[in-house]
Amino acid sequence: MKSLKLMCGVVVVVSVMLVAAPALSGDGVEDGKGQGVCRNDGAWIGESPSWGMQWTAMYTSESHWKGAYTTRWIGGDPTLGGFFPSAVAFSNTVGTWIRTGRRTFEYTMITYGVDALGQPVYIAKNSGYSENSVDCNHLEFFDSAITLFDPSQDPFGEDPPAFGCVPDPSVHTATRMRVDPPCEP
Repeated sequence: MKSLKLMCGVVVVVSVMLVAAPALSGDGVEDGKGQGVCRNDGAWIGESPSWGMQWTAMYTSESHWKGAYTTRWIGGDPTLGGFFPSAVAFSNTVGTWIRTGRRTFEYTMITYGVDALGQPVYIAKNSGYSENSVDCNHLEFFDSAITLFDPSQDPFGEDPPAFGCVPDPSVHTATRMRVDPPCEP
């Protein structure tokens, strides 16, 4: 009887390990048959063609299910088509993400449009979702909407956004940065 209980316990432990292993390890499969999950920790380089921007991002995980990231935008129009004529640059962007599937995530990020003195002109809150490729080295981002707040507002508060909410159907892409050998002159 004891050996049967021990055998059942071993089967349960092994089963749990087999189920949990993909969630802890990541795909890492390049043949298109990955069944695990992707972890986005690390550095990424991306582009947002419809916004005329390129960017870099750094992802960090708090757990398997959530984390944070920072992004630096390069290029783009901080006036948002002239709507904020005093804006001359974007601030660094910070965001949070949650896992929604093996290779899918939802995110929200905050960026400030700033004037020539570095003072905020508006707050932009982007929310959307992203999906990793099977090999976990490429991402596609789909912004659902950009909500625009006055700098004095709490973008997570109860007040409606001072400058409204606009749909953003654009698609952004990113590639995981890797260590490459130096070029040979």
